[in-house]
Amino acid sequence: MYRLNRAILIGYINFDPELKSTKTGGKHALIKITTDSGWNSATKKPNYTTIAVRLYNSDAEYICKYGKKGSLVLVDGRINSYRIEGKGEFTEVVAEKVQLFGEKQTVKEKEGDFEDYVAEAKETGTIGGTPIDQFDLPF
Repeated sequence: MYRLNRAILIGYINFDPELKSTKTGGKHALIKITTDSGWNSATKKPNYTTIAVRLYNSDAEYICKYGKKGSLVLVDGRINSYRIEGKGEFTEVVAEKVQLFGEKQTVKEKEGDFEDYVAEAKETGTIGGTPIDQFDLPF
């Protein structure tokens, strides 16, 4: 029987990564990423899931050098669970491959509410300075 332990995640980094050293001199970092896991119709808000991701060596150095809070990241790895006496059981994803996609983009970059933002976009024909092309399909 074959067994598969694979996790592929896309989410936003919750805090600036910090590079640390292991006892043997290797590099590692722990990040937490938040993913969208659907819509809660009762609260009319999105549901989010936060997942711990452990990175080692060159992947840890890469994330710590180029990643920061709000960066969009793709993680391909395996799920790992472990127990710490007196603290409980923990589950994390141990990354085997990581790729940054860029920073989290906000819908509005100015004060005001969403309706003001939409009205301005319709009036100027741009979103964040980028012209709106009504024939440009999002797929």
